[in-house]
Amino acid sequence: MRRSHRKSRKGCLECKRRHIKCDETRPRCINCQTVDRECSYPILPGTSHTGTGGGSDEPSLSSPADSLSVAATPPSSAAGSASVSVASFSSYGGSTATTPVPVSASGPGPEPGLLPHTLMPEVPPFPTPPNHGNDRVDSSPNVNMVHMELLYHYTTDIFITFPPLGDTVRSLTMHHALREPYLMYQILALSARHLSVLRPHREAFYHHHAIQLQTHALTLFNRIDMAHFDACIENRVPLFLFSSVLGFHALCDTLSYRDAEFPTTLTRFVGYLHLHRGIYKIMEGHLEELKQSELKPIIEVGIKLYGTRGTGPECGDLLRRLNQKFDGTEKDQNGESVLESLTRAVEHLQVIFDAVDSPGKQVQMLLAWGTMLRGPVMGMLEEGRPEVLAVLAYYFVCLHLCRKVWISGDSGRFLLESLVRYMVGLGGVVGGGGGGEWEEWLETPVRLMREADRVEDGREGQGGVGGMGGNAGGGGGEFGIWPGMNDTTITMSTKPKINISQPSTASEAARIAEIHLLAMQSNPLLHVQFPTPESQSALQDFLAKDTLQKMTLLQSSSSQCEEGILVARLEGNDEIVGFIRWDHPPHVKKEEGEENNEGAKKKKKLEEGEIATIPGCNKDCLSEYARVTAEVKRRNGFRGRRRCWHLTFVCVDPKYQGRGIGSSLTRHFLTEFVELDNGKEERMPVYLESTVEAVKLYEKLGFEEADRIGYFEMELPVRKSGEEGGKIMYRECASTVEGAVEVQTQPVRLKNVSRDCRIKTAS
Repeated sequence: MRRSHRKSRKGCLECKRRHIKCDETRPRCINCQTVDRECSYPILPGTSHTGTGGGSDEPSLSSPADSLSVAATPPSSAAGSASVSVASFSSYGGSTATTPVPVSASGPGPEPGLLPHTLMPEVPPFPTPPNHGNDRVDSSPNVNMVHMELLYHYTTDIFITFPPLGDTVRSLTMHHALREPYLMYQILALSARHLSVLRPHREAFYHHHAIQLQTHALTLFNRIDMAHFDACIENRVPLFLFSSVLGFHALCDTLSYRDAEFPTTLTRFVGYLHLHRGIYKIMEGHLEELKQSELKPIIEVGIKLYGTRGTGPECGDLLRRLNQKFDGTEKDQNGESVLESLTRAVEHLQVIFDAVDSPGKQVQMLLAWGTMLRGPVMGMLEEGRPEVLAVLAYYFVCLHLCRKVWISGDSGRFLLESLVRYMVGLGGVVGGGGGGEWEEWLETPVRLMREADRVEDGREGQGGVGGMGGNAGGGGGEFGIWPGMNDTTITMSTKPKINISQPSTASEAARIAEIHLLAMQSNPLLHVQFPTPESQSALQDFLAKDTLQKMTLLQSSSSQCEEGILVARLEGNDEIVGFIRWDHPPHVKKEEGEENNEGAKKKKKLEEGEIATIPGCNKDCLSEYARVTAEVKRRNGFRGRRRCWHLTFVCVDPKYQGRGIGSSLTRHFLTEFVELDNGKEERMPVYLESTVEAVKLYEKLGFEEADRIGYFEMELPVRKSGEEGGKIMYRECASTVEGAVEVQTQPVRLKNVSRDCRIKTAS
């Protein structure tokens, strides 16, 4: 491997990575300005930085970490510290020598591409072993307390390494890191990268140290004579571990970037793949020997994983399209089958979809997937072939399925959105299909992404039925640009344009009932209350009749309906895609402890009356849910003693969920009804019961947990394959928008709603 360039000792990290002389101009050197690259400089404690463009010296900054050292660093000893440099092994897509754009940043930050070097302390390097070549790495004999924190974190945090061999890998890595400083630096770098994710308020601090430590690890590694690793098989064990840890770190860095254009993202991702796949070079010609070494359990797991095939349906459409596109005769320059290689990559992705109940296996395959790609797939990725980009779309969905893993975060969503924009824009450039063909290839991953969102966030309108808790934010919220889908194509509207109005016809009442049932399908409570298709069909008929009755009352000027209902219609064709329903506050305020008669009759009808006569319904569950919700409302002071608006349902057709329709309906209700009414009379809160998964959505709209009791639970039976199964604990949360505003002399303003949400489990 190539030795690092040493002529420009105070040059920027990017020039060192590229092995070119840096003119040391600050804040950006001429080289980086010319090619528009990010430019950042290492900090050398005890030295000054002379910018050739500025003509003045920057004062050196003593490290806060130095004050925590076992022995303080004398200025003279630091003056000779070597600046870090990056050899060729470090140049994956976005080099660790540059600062990735953070996924999130709080407050004003430094100029893009410039490390906040006036804030970040230098990490003194570890001593270099004398037997790894003739090049000397300057070092400090002092132990830095930041190092100790990172080492402690690596050895104690169970989530920094991954199953099923997390403890084995950690123990083995530590054993060799104590003898191989390049490996020690790399595990400290990974530890710092992990902490930069766990502690967002100190993200810049830990991210800086992650870059610095990894850069020094690569410097040490590239100064080792390669003959050292060929001397005996034991010397390849730490090399294998180093390549693995470096690969995980590189993946995290790659996923953290937010490039404006997908081709840049793809270049960066392919660079990561080449780096992580370097592990095969280590194993080449030595696999059998390594299988007999300390790496035996790790290699055996890897071989078993490579032989695993997924059997689920999620990737079926992709496999069908690939088989139609390739006839099996296409081969790459090395004679490997293109179709077989693509099929193997897709089957490995299907394993991730299949392992929904085994998160450890999901993460294991997710992290290993890139290393298992065959040559033809890598070649197609380098060329940007749309067929393999479609495969990559499913990988991005898998990243989203594992979004709770620190290394993934929300990268899957961003990457799929970026890919969709790119593929839709291909037009006639690739494939000759006007772009439409490739849009069709992406319909399934887009749908799978949305389904994953619904399961996780409860945005499909979960809750009870017939006025019993039916609120869970069926429309989702504003989640950024997301492709909307019709039957065959993908469009890029941020969210559809809608008109909000009252329904007026029997057919619209039937459509509202249809959306109600569609939106509630993922809620287990619905299937316990109405366990058969026949009972749900009867429920839909009941809801259509009940809705039509309420609509008639609303249209009658002589009647005063105690309920309200609005629908969201698509602009242009007036299709109803969502609705919101609520109960008005009683118009006559009763004495404390006395409940409004009309309200009581209505509740009786919906919860214990006519709805309980639907054939096939579970009367006991309906009655119990009515009792629990009534008790929660009473304990919060909203049943008879205190007037309130009761938001009963927000439901959106699943085809249009996650695009802000439910949020728009709720905001319209709060501003056009609640605020105006509160301006006339006493301030009254809005009350609702929602699934626990929807709490965050309602927090964004200003709701907070009801003061006296928050969560409440019901034990529900579940069925498996038509047989009696176990039981699950179904939970909901009672929330309110308290008073909406402070009513004085000015109209109500939603911005005054309290955002201090206090969600906690009730005792």
